[in-house]
Amino acid sequence: MAAPTSDTQSLLKTHNPFSSYLEIASEHPVMSTPDEDAAPGGLPANAKPPTFLLRARVWAALFAEFLGLAIFQIYGGSANDDVAAFGNGITLCILVYATANVSGGHLNPAVTFANCLTGHISWGRGGLYVIAQFLGAVFGALIASGMIPESDIGGGSGPGCFTHTKGTVISKSQLWWWETIMTFTLTSVVYATAVTKPGHGSLAPLAIGFSLFASAFVGGPYTGAALNPARVIGPAIVFNCYWDTAFVYIFAELFGGFLAAVAFLPLYGFGQFGSLFNTSIFSWLGMSTPKSFHPVSGVDSQPGSAHSIAPRSPYPYTPGTPMPAAPASTPVGAQFPSAFRGQPPFSSPSLGLPQRAPKPTLAALAEAERARSLHAPTRQSGGNDNLL
Repeated sequence: MAAPTSDTQSLLKTHNPFSSYLEIASEHPVMSTPDEDAAPGGLPANAKPPTFLLRARVWAALFAEFLGLAIFQIYGGSANDDVAAFGNGITLCILVYATANVSGGHLNPAVTFANCLTGHISWGRGGLYVIAQFLGAVFGALIASGMIPESDIGGGSGPGCFTHTKGTVISKSQLWWWETIMTFTLTSVVYATAVTKPGHGSLAPLAIGFSLFASAFVGGPYTGAALNPARVIGPAIVFNCYWDTAFVYIFAELFGGFLAAVAFLPLYGFGQFGSLFNTSIFSWLGMSTPKSFHPVSGVDSQPGSAHSIAPRSPYPYTPGTPMPAAPASTPVGAQFPSAFRGQPPFSSPSLGLPQRAPKPTLAALAEAERARSLHAPTRQSGGNDNLL
């Protein structure tokens, strides 16, 4: 069988509904993991691709999440109360910049959980991310215990044990809502700048860091502004602090991530890994899956739409199958008068190009002028024919 020509390969790329998404993911790697299930290149035809856990990029991503949380725990937990909000915000900004090209810069189990819900990361990779994040936070708390004076392992307090600075101790319900709303804000900024609109590019980590700064500045005096389940469980394990409220923090933050996923799902639909989940969730409700929730076509399936992941293909096409023939259509120009026929194609509806009016030929102009003169009103005799 002859190898496909460059024209054929170009045509396949044009009509591949995943080609645009893969280009976007590679250009804007923040919060993206485009190579997770892609077959590695350069392998012989009979060679088996490495399993998920044997891929080097997976382990690099896990190490990035582990190391990022360890540094975040050391820097953020050790910051002075007067500048804790700014210190945590700028630290998160720097770490997202540092890890975005490797792991996507999640650095937060609540963010990872939300991305799994909307299909922007697979549940397998997301689960490994969460494990790496928790281990990184524990490791960071252990390192901080040897760096900060009067912070003993199991002593009941230490760097990263969140405390309030207001005179009145808030209730658990108030703690729940503070952490839920602040985590919702942080995760929403992640979605708006790094997940659903990757065009923000290098500004996304800056926006994420400032969102943490704003939340910690306002809510920090009441709850300590954890906004991160790993940042809660790490010090709790190492320093044995606030176990009575630790799970209120954790579940409130996960709930905040869930609310952000629910809020952005109707706007932008599911991501690359959402096809299985979106089918099952609507089947549980006894409903058919709306077209707007398909991960490839987007909400309205229109090219260039904010909801569109891939360009609209004119043919039903499944990757790996032969390209179907183009549907029969009326020849271009057949719907116009004979004077316009024989012109070069002025548009291509099958390719989704915008339509524009054709340029008339000289014959058409002459015919229109003759018709105008035949139907022009006759002059009345006796008039002044010299008037313009």
